[in-house]
Amino acid sequence: GRQVKSEGEKIMRHCLKLWIAVICVAVSSLSIAADTDATSEKLFVAVWAPNIETEEVYQFVVQDFQNRYPDAAFTPVIYRTSDVLAAMLSGFADIGITSSQWSDKEITLLQQKYGQQPLELTIAADALAIVKHPDNPLASLSLDALRAIFYPQSAGCSTLTIESWSQLGITDLDDDQQDLPVLAYSYKTDARIYKSLAELLCADAISANELSDQAAALKQVAKQVNALSYVNMNDLADVDSEHLLAIDDEGGVPVMPRADTVFSSQYPLAEVYYLQLAPFSLDKPAVKQYVDYLLDADTQAVIASKGFTPLPAPIMLRNQVKLQQASPIFSNGYR
Repeated sequence: GRQVKSEGEKIMRHCLKLWIAVICVAVSSLSIAADTDATSEKLFVAVWAPNIETEEVYQFVVQDFQNRYPDAAFTPVIYRTSDVLAAMLSGFADIGITSSQWSDKEITLLQQKYGQQPLELTIAADALAIVKHPDNPLASLSLDALRAIFYPQSAGCSTLTIESWSQLGITDLDDDQQDLPVLAYSYKTDARIYKSLAELLCADAISANELSDQAAALKQVAKQVNALSYVNMNDLADVDSEHLLAIDDEGGVPVMPRADTVFSSQYPLAEVYYLQLAPFSLDKPAVKQYVDYLLDADTQAVIASKGFTPLPAPIMLRNQVKLQQASPIFSNGYR
């Protein structure tokens, strides 16, 4: 029928895009392969990376694996792609990393291809928190307002123009502060975090007062009641809770930046990354060893050192349950 034909055409289109991309990735992989045993197996990991800085984190993790397991019988090779599904449908990659969960349609395509559902684990998150002066009574901001503050030129993403705190409904400031401009401070010392914020705000760049680093930005926020900036989630231990702003979700409900709200996808200023495993791939020793490596505590520390939010204990347990390495805990509901 037409439906079956359409699904077949979709798979063919995915495969065509993949093999065109394979020609490109083969060239970029030569430098990796040149340093490894020519007879070693190549384990291709198809990753969705929004920018080169994020891809470099994955490459750093591969180097860490090679340092820790120099005698491994395989070499992980990172393949950056916008179509992880195509890489897995073609059999090119057994492992994928995505910033969204598989849709029902994508799961169906994989199940039709392999006769079994794929396995999805959580690997890390990328999250930022917005900080304010403790005397600023503002409790939360919408993403639209945040875009207007940090990137006023993003006309295609934000319909707002915000020039003063009074426009945000703040009436608790002193009279001489009420019409102060909203000052936004940014920094480029961590290019990946800077670009992550821009992409989350639907912008090419951050149009804000640029400072040397995060410490300088936080210093300005501490001095000026009308200032805002941002920090990586991993640095929240250095920020008092009274400095943090909640971000409104799509329903207008304020959500604070915490590990539980990030990994449940409630907190809007974050992306969760998922480890996608093709059906039956864990039967391959190389896949099993690399998945175990990606999820162990030492690797999570490496990921955290690069600015990603590592897995909290409940999410780690959920992964272990899916891998049949632990039993589920029932306590006031499933954990």
